[in-house]
Amino acid sequence: MMEWKTKQLFGLSFFNGSIAEAVKLISSASEGNLPDGSLPLVITPNLDILAQLNRIRTQNLSLWKQLQKSRFVFADGFPVLIASRLLKKSISNVVPGADLLPQLIAATTSRRYLFIGPDEKTLQILSQKFEKETDHSMAWIAPPIMKIASGKYDENVQQTVQKVRSFRPDFAIVGLGFPKQEQFSLAVLEQLGESDPKPLFMGFGASAEFLAGTKSRAPQWMRRMKLEWFHRLLHEPKRLLIRYVKGALLFIPVMAQEFCRQYHSDSENNGSGNI
Repeated sequence: MMEWKTKQLFGLSFFNGSIAEAVKLISSASEGNLPDGSLPLVITPNLDILAQLNRIRTQNLSLWKQLQKSRFVFADGFPVLIASRLLKKSISNVVPGADLLPQLIAATTSRRYLFIGPDEKTLQILSQKFEKETDHSMAWIAPPIMKIASGKYDENVQQTVQKVRSFRPDFAIVGLGFPKQEQFSLAVLEQLGESDPKPLFMGFGASAEFLAGTKSRAPQWMRRMKLEWFHRLLHEPKRLLIRYVKGALLFIPVMAQEFCRQYHSDSENNGSGNI
């Protein structure tokens, strides 16, 4: 079993390594190489998701505990790295799903990918791209807009369970937005029996759209300057401006709480060492 370094931040074990190392780990995890208690789930928190996770931590303890069991937690976005440095638990690299997914596809051979969302147009383009450019097998499901625990939601969970059983994917790429994509993945996993295949579910947001070309990514120079968030804001101002501002404001108390937790943890450790 491959080992990797982590940093404990915001109640989660963040992966602390390069994208190349992350690709190797994900490849081995897809072969059923999971430790006891771990769930075959990948989450990629950014600033906004960390703020939402803080709310989940207080309002939905059951979901929080499941997310804590995620096999991999990758930092998505430079602000998360800044936060880790301020907390003196520096994470070395970001591992955004938009970068990780194409590298995983390129680094693996003859794998089975199941894409869940975001929409039929994107997934049809992606299916053609897979057929022409890779040796991987791909299946897809495009769930409609649905509320969690609604009739449509339960129906699509069951449809996905049947697709997993028949297609037996190595990876399930879920692009329904946080936290719906994680809750959906957990609901499918809960329905799968012991003898059923259990792919690695990866909540990668808009990664499928970037890969298919239905949504444009920032050019390389903007990514190098950590300005990808600005590029996305220019392309989707109505949707993202409120989200960015709200996420930044909500993250202030999250950082304050984490500072307090780290301080108390350090104090307890120093105190126990003096006994």
